[in-house]
Order: sequence, then structure tokens, then C-alpha cells
Amino acid sequence: AEYMGHIQDGVVAAEVMWQTSASLKAGGGTVQDMWPDEHSTGVRADGKFWKKNRQLNRPLSPHLSIYKPQLTSMLSLCHRVTGIGMELAITGTAITLFMLPGDFTHYLNMIAGLSLGPVILTAAKYVLAFPVTYHYINGIRHLAWDWAMGFGLDRTYSSGKFVFCLAWVIASCFVFLF
Repeated sequence: AEYMGHIQDGVVAAEVMWQTSASLKAGGGTVQDMWPDEHSTGVRADGKFWKKNRQLNRPLSPHLSIYKPQLTSMLSLCHRVTGIGMELAITGTAITLFMLPGDFTHYLNMIAGLSLGPVILTAAKYVLAFPVTYHYINGIRHLAWDWAMGFGLDRTYSSGKFVFCLAWVIASCFVFLF
């Protein structure tokens, strides 16, 4: 009951799988029953799967160490990290300022009174400015993708490089103009 053609209909696929399974259970092969928790993990309870993988020195798959980082995946990761980082920073700052005595100007004056050097101040401004500018500009790039514009490997890479460079330029403008 093996089907070698191109399966276009899910019903045909399910029927072929049922027939194959039924013929194997009827004596045509060696199908073993599994407990429901074994189905969810895809391994037998006797531990042969993990033992074999340890003997062959196989890593858990997929693992980050086997992938070569690509520009597109790194930009996607950067977009997610900046979004999560900004959300945590804004929420944390709001909760902290709400719970502390005094108002916002009191804490700004306290930070200004620390007399931080220009290197630390510039770095702090970049830490605040780059995530906002990158996430905003890359969000526009994602909106273009929603309109099916900018696909294709060459355009994806060129728009990614453009977004990253433009984010640094705009962040630098924020840092040095304000």
C-alpha cells in the first residue's frame, strides 16, 4: 500500500499512511506500539535513541554552533532584541519612576550632578538612540515586505545593510545634536 506519486490531497496522504500502518501491523513489517508520551518526543522509552546519539557524539539538533550566521538572521535577531530591550527598559523605567519619591526632573538633575565624562555620556546616548532608530527604520522595511516589496536575496541584503547604516547615521545625529 505504498504510494509513490505526488500526493496533492491530504485525505489521500492520510489514507496511504493508514494502509501502510495497517499492513505492517498485520504481519507485513515491524511496527511497535508506543505510549502517548513517546509519540510526543519521538523516541522510545528504552533510551536507545539517546544512547546511540551519545555514542556517535552527535550534538542536539538543530544547534546554533552548526549554522553560519547570515546578515538576514542577524538583522532579524537585532530587530527582536531591540524591540524586547526597549519594551523592558520603558516598562522598567516607568515602574521605577512611579515607585520612587520625587519627580522626573529631580532624577535628571541628580544624573547631571554626577559629572560623567564625555565618553560615558556619548556611549550612553548611543545605547539609548540606536535601538530606537534601528527598530523604527527596520519596521518600515518590514512594512515594505508586507506590501511584497523588496524581496529577492540581493534586495534583502542591500536593504538590510542600508537600514543598519542609516540607523547608525540617525543615531549619531541624535547623539551629537542633542
